[in-house]
Amino acid sequence: MESKTDDLFKGEQMEELLRLYFLDLGYYVIRGSKLRFHEVEVTDVDLWLYHRSNPISRERINVDIKNKVRPMAIERIIVAKGIMDILGFDRCIVATSDKRDEVIEFGEKRGVTVLNGNFLNKIKSLTSQRLSEEKLNSLLKDEFTKFTTNWYLKNESAKSGILENLDFVGANSLLIDIKEILIQFHSTPLKREGLTRLLYLFVSYILITVDFILKDMAFIEASAKNKHLEDGFRYGITGKTKIKIRIEQMATASNRSPQSIIGAVETLPVDILRDFFGKNDNAKNLFKLAKEFENYAYLNSLTKPLDLPPELKGVIGLLCDFSGIDRKMIFG
Repeated sequence: MESKTDDLFKGEQMEELLRLYFLDLGYYVIRGSKLRFHEVEVTDVDLWLYHRSNPISRERINVDIKNKVRPMAIERIIVAKGIMDILGFDRCIVATSDKRDEVIEFGEKRGVTVLNGNFLNKIKSLTSQRLSEEKLNSLLKDEFTKFTTNWYLKNESAKSGILENLDFVGANSLLIDIKEILIQFHSTPLKREGLTRLLYLFVSYILITVDFILKDMAFIEASAKNKHLEDGFRYGITGKTKIKIRIEQMATASNRSPQSIIGAVETLPVDILRDFFGKNDNAKNLFKLAKEFENYAYLNSLTKPLDLPPELKGVIGLLCDFSGIDRKMIFG
């Protein structure tokens, strides 16, 4: 049955409708990312849009949504523009119930796209087969956290990380989370629906992260690309000098010798990730795969890992191998 968003509050409903609209346009969309500074919540990014145009171009857009009687549209344009500049995004959009032409004109002069009340009225009839963000979050709260990690907070943290950490540090953090999800998937069968949705979500996060990383490697030789990938997944950074500094920092923080740090990270099976992400045919499909995983995470009717399309099962299998998890535990 098609799902409407009428059971949500007015603002939440419009956020879901706009998410559907941008998904239909081909964007990868995250709703409700919190911008944090030293664990202090600064502001919300209502929608974060990501698009891969070509091998060297990626587009990141923050969308500010105010569906209120007094939306303060001019103020929201200023705020959205500020967030775009602070985070280094490519564009920003303000969606407002305000219908005044002056608001659109004010936005245009400052490089901000404004979707006004007339536009918002046109998308109110959109329906989908997806869970809302609120329904997904309800799966990850309350009783779920008694039996597993607090995945609601982990997911909120991951969404925040996407805003600023589309790099190897962010990717490696997601790999740790994915390994934990895979372990709990087998050990907590009564919570498998939530864990399955989380697995699909976090896989989509890491595919987007690596897709962004690869835009700067589009035209370098295969051997150099593989070296960057190997070092990045091993140390969280690339470049001989930077790696040396990182090893010294890790040694100091853990009160260990640099040699012991090197020995430990050398055991990581990063060749599995290097070989997959280093292939051009795989790299060009990461954006598409991320959107598919995101869609499966939110579908009303949950699809088990075993029943996923072969390409998606292959990605999960790859992550099982890297995490040292028997594939049968996930697909069996």
